[in-house]
Amino acid sequence: MCAGHAPATPRASRGRSRRACGCQPATLVNTFVVPDGQLDKAIDVWRQDSLIMKAQPGFVFAQLHRGIGDAHVLTNMAVWESLTALKDAFMNEEFQNTLPL
Repeated sequence: MCAGHAPATPRASRGRSRRACGCQPATLVNTFVVPDGQLDKAIDVWRQDSLIMKAQPGFVFAQLHRGIGDAHVLTNMAVWESLTALKDAFMNEEFQNTLPL
């Protein structure tokens, strides 16, 4: 349950109430097409970013998936305790400073 949030009434209203406060888990899935010769660098940058994100409140887990064969596709999947936690982590100054990489 989200800190400081207690559902007021019956089960039926709990889902709506939790959504309203951003207390439901949030899953982020983003896919990148990496230019030729940049795959190792992209993976290294993801690792740096993931270390920052893993230290943020509300982080649950993250995985990086690589396309098969010679594909230049990476897919990041991350789960957060809430949308609010994800937003706060994304706005973290240390993370924001890695974005130009």
